[in-house]
Amino acid sequence: MTNMRGRSREGGFIAGLGGDRSIATAVGVCFVLLLVGLVAGCGGGAGTTSSTEPVTQMVSIPPAGSPDKMSVHLDRTKPDQVQWSNTGDEPVQIVFLQGGLTIDVPAHGQSRVVAVSEFGGRGSFPYHVKRAGGSMAAQEAGVDTVGGPGDPDIDVGP
Repeated sequence: MTNMRGRSREGGFIAGLGGDRSIATAVGVCFVLLLVGLVAGCGGGAGTTSSTEPVTQMVSIPPAGSPDKMSVHLDRTKPDQVQWSNTGDEPVQIVFLQGGLTIDVPAHGQSRVVAVSEFGGRGSFPYHVKRAGGSMAAQEAGVDTVGGPGDPDIDVGP
């Protein structure tokens, strides 16, 4: 049997479907199914991270000098957290200039994990690293509560 264009509908590319339009439809359906399969395969698996899993940022404190990250950015809408690692031979103390939060970091050790919720909201939270035997008299007296441009800080955003 032939169609209006003089082509045989029998024994075509896909037998039983007939015509160029049916072939295009079948190819289109296969393409859509392939895309759906690819998208579904990318949606989740053993190697993916969900937005509800905590993300811990590590800040390394060398034996002398400033921390390796002068500013740590945390997102308050996620369970972000920060932790300090001390590579020196003496313990250090992280002293925040606002709110009275202090965190002890043992020699060659790590601090406790500090959740973004402990900072109490959005803003910049500067801190000083108090080293054993070091003086922080000005900050202990409450003189420096804002921090300067060279101070490390935790920046809590949206």
